Amino acid sequence: MRAKKYVLDSTLEQVEAQVDPAIFFRLNRKYLSHVDAIEEVLTYSNSRLKVKLTNCTDSDILVSREKVTELKNWLDR
Repeated sequence: MRAKKYVLDSTLEQVEAQVDPAIFFRLNRKYLSHVDAIEEVLTYSNSRLKVKLTNCTDSDILVSREKVTELKNWLDR
């Protein structure tokens, strides 16, 4: 499966407000992810998490300390 790219005239904050928070999570300033796109979550330095996404070449997708608990709770539902 190839990664799909979409051009939007909206900010990531606007898109985040329009999608279902049960299946989408804002990982950081750059990434909003569907639950099924998350392949792996790894512990990273400074109490942060590193996320690996399906079909994503960016190897440094980091979740801040402030969002770690929120992400874990979201994934455990």
